[in-house]
Amino acid sequence: MYLTHSALALPWIAHMLYMRYTNRQISYVQWVREYNNTLRGSIATIDAFATHGSKMVIKGPGRTGGPLDFLATSMAIVTIILTISGFSWFTSLSLTTPADLTAIYNCSTFFAAAFSVPILKEKLGWISILAVALSIAGTFTIAYGDTTADHSSESDPAIGGSRLLGNVIACVGAVAFGLYEVLFKKWACSNRPESQESSLPLTLAASALTGFYTFGVLWIFLIIFHILGIETFSFPSAYAWLWLVIAVLSGVIGITLLVVLVIWTDPVFGSMANVLSVFFVALADWLVWDLTPSLATYIGGGCIFVAFGMLSYDTLGEKKD
Repeated sequence: MYLTHSALALPWIAHMLYMRYTNRQISYVQWVREYNNTLRGSIATIDAFATHGSKMVIKGPGRTGGPLDFLATSMAIVTIILTISGFSWFTSLSLTTPADLTAIYNCSTFFAAAFSVPILKEKLGWISILAVALSIAGTFTIAYGDTTADHSSESDPAIGGSRLLGNVIACVGAVAFGLYEVLFKKWACSNRPESQESSLPLTLAASALTGFYTFGVLWIFLIIFHILGIETFSFPSAYAWLWLVIAVLSGVIGITLLVVLVIWTDPVFGSMANVLSVFFVALADWLVWDLTPSLATYIGGGCIFVAFGMLSYDTLGEKKD
């Protein structure tokens, strides 16, 4: 989790290098000044900054909090929520079954919808509500109807004894992830972008802040856990590093594309797209591990795809109108 969340700064760094390369004809100081002004201007168009920006920034005597102060403060809160979600995932992974964890975590779509109403003042139509319910039903069908996996706790009594606790922790993580998506939309989305592409600098900068915060703070807890023996850390082998790099890059690409989709559409649609991974994981098991998908996998996957189509029609059709 520490490596993946810290690496969320990489897309922003890559974007900055690309922008600098394409604008290499101007001086570095001028380029930084123009980027800074552009970023400040984008933050200033966020409704939350105009209405609650001054309340969210801790200011010294005679100092007024600006757009960058608002972004830094809001993303610190978002980082805490994302960390709770990630920590809940890895904690519950050792306590409950993979089926329970998959089903519960993908209920974050429901929580994203629930938080969108009071926080973003969104009105969910009956098509969106039905799509969310259908996607959750599809997830549970894949998680518990797949006969290729052992969903009982008989093979490991320790998991069975901690299953309820693991499910509760997983539920906390699902709630936190749904809240993460909604707050990212509220605090990092310009309400008057000239185009979708013009929103990328702000989106990537906001996501990068969560990476920098994670990298700069969480290592302290890793050392404490190691000293106290709660979790012992050791330097991995070259082979382990290879898979760590693959896992981290995959996670970074997935989370970054998710927040971009959340900014371009809404948290419910972005979360629904994330649920599609459940079906593709089952297909990956088939291709890599030769685990033939069961009928439940196809039925659940069909439900998820139908739900995604319904939500696409409702969300994108409404934006087009």
